[in-house]
Amino acid sequence: MIRETGARLADTAIATVGDAEQMPLDSEQFQVVTCNMSIHHYPHPQSALNEMYRILTPGGTLLLNDMDCAAPVRLLANLLFPRLPGGDVKMYTRGEITGMICSAGFERWYYRKISPFTFQCIARKT
Repeated sequence: MIRETGARLADTAIATVGDAEQMPLDSEQFQVVTCNMSIHHYPHPQSALNEMYRILTPGGTLLLNDMDCAAPVRLLANLLFPRLPGGDVKMYTRGEITGMICSAGFERWYYRKISPFTFQCIARKT
């Protein structure tokens, strides 16, 4: 995927392989950071969100999308995730996501469901 991204966006972006919990990037380097359908794969999502905050410039924006299901479905999914080969770790509640966003240092955020199974959270670094 890195090669594909690099080929498609060669003139506008740099694609880099790195660990979301220890990004090989300078602090306060980006105006926008996206995390699309992946936070449920991270063993330490708070560390990843802390890194996203670190690499954003003041006033920068985090765009976070992931799974959001009704409580019974989420509970079942979280019981099954460790048994499945896909690398899923946990589907988080709205409260857990917004709590991690605040703990990372974001002071302004907006959370909304965008489908019965997904959410979007937009957070600003002040």
